[in-house]
Amino acid sequence: MEDFGFPIAVVSDCISARADEKGICFDRPVTIQVQLQGQIQCRICLAWNEARYYKSCRNCGSFLGRKCHNPACRSAVPADAKVCPKCRLRLTQGRRYACLLELADTMLFLGNVADTRQACYLAHQILPGPELESRLARARLIQRLIEQTRDCAARKAWSKALETIRQLHEFAPHFRCPGIPSLAEIQRYVEAAREKMNAIPPSQDPVKAAKICLGYLLHWTDCEEAIERIKSVCRLLEDQQKHSLARQLAQKLVELRPVENHREAQENHRSNGVSSGIRH
Repeated sequence: MEDFGFPIAVVSDCISARADEKGICFDRPVTIQVQLQGQIQCRICLAWNEARYYKSCRNCGSFLGRKCHNPACRSAVPADAKVCPKCRLRLTQGRRYACLLELADTMLFLGNVADTRQACYLAHQILPGPELESRLARARLIQRLIEQTRDCAARKAWSKALETIRQLHEFAPHFRCPGIPSLAEIQRYVEAAREKMNAIPPSQDPVKAAKICLGYLLHWTDCEEAIERIKSVCRLLEDQQKHSLARQLAQKLVELRPVENHREAQENHRSNGVSSGIRH
């Protein structure tokens, strides 16, 4: 006003006349409406952006979209979307779904089948899919291996237990369970027992050597080294016409061998009995 030389009264009259023309009243508060529908707020600078025109923030340039929380998807999702267009995961449940999958994976590493199934059940309520089925299939396999290992440990079938617990550790590397020896414990016992059996001198009386091996079978029922050594002694005794001793050793072997090998042992014993009758 000072530059153009207009007095304040003239300027005020001009503004009032223009306000009357536009229907603006200065005597009452002006209501301002802010329309946020269709607007996206930047998570970095908090500026509002019109969703139709911007993929990046007009103020700071940051990406306005999001990443799907599904580990098997991770697609770029529009910021105003409520569901991932690719995997159909509800974005409000995305973090919870990802945490449940991570929990299921952790429980699988520990061999905790019950908690794995519970985590998968909760995740299934959010989004069913093959990611859950693969984890449940792995849990079923771990459960079967745990049962097999526990059964082998109860029967003292340490060779089979060593095989199954190795398979178990491939799917549950940090598995530990009360009542089931660890892989390292079984390995130490088997190696120590095998070393003691190998220390039996070749000059040892065959019957005494067989009895020593029978003693090992009391604590290691599927020890193939001991079984083969007893079989060889039985054949030697048969060749020496000592049929009674051979039958006694064979009978002891049948009693001590694991259940799955009983039939084979009985057949061997039966064939030995037939050969003894022929030789008599």
